[in-house]
Amino acid sequence: MIYRQGDIFLARLNPSKGNEPGKDRPVIVVQNDNLNEVGYQTCVVVPCSSVDMPTTSIRPEIKNECFEKTTYALLDQVRAVDVDKRFLKKIGFLSLEEKEKIIYSLKELIL
Repeated sequence: MIYRQGDIFLARLNPSKGNEPGKDRPVIVVQNDNLNEVGYQTCVVVPCSSVDMPTTSIRPEIKNECFEKTTYALLDQVRAVDVDKRFLKKIGFLSLEEKEKIIYSLKELIL
């Protein structure tokens, strides 16, 4: 499967543990394209949620036509997933502006 940083996939995140997001939900690929091209079986993603919440630096609103509702990136829930077992289908990709916002916010989260 081909995927690039900023791609949005519908992913099956069950089973989840504790407060981890589960069920089938959109995820944003945040892993570097150098790693994406190597063909690892796992990929680092950020789950998304349409549950109404305040927009914060760790839960920014994502604007994209593939989302029917207001959607937030759950940057505090970043995780690695097995691409073959979790990715169901590609549903979109972020604009350069939205992708840069996510990457900047991730850097702020860990620095």
